[in-house]
Amino acid sequence: MNLLKPPIELRRGYKSPKHLGKVAEFPCVACRIEPAPRARRLNLHHLCGIGAGQKTSDLLVIAICEFHHQVGGVGHAIHAGIEIWEEKFGTQESLILEIHEKLGITIYKDFLEQKKS
Repeated sequence: MNLLKPPIELRRGYKSPKHLGKVAEFPCVACRIEPAPRARRLNLHHLCGIGAGQKTSDLLVIAICEFHHQVGGVGHAIHAGIEIWEEKFGTQESLILEIHEKLGITIYKDFLEQKKS
């Protein structure tokens, strides 16, 4: 078990309004595979699985419409069943890495690679 401590920017509670603003400019990560039934408000979804009620770093977010975030139900909304949603649209981790690549951010990728070694 690797006990590598994440950089401060990836720890719970880290705030970055600037990063959130950049991610909010992206379209919904799920609508490219399954368009929402009608135009929906965009949400920023923080990585799940850290712990009940514990908000993750603002660097670990994806842009997602409200249908694919909470409204769509099982198989459509991430909060209605994460495992099913990830099978259909991709893992939260892979989607965050995709956004980071587009923004030229490597801190999460570097951390995951260090964690594996």
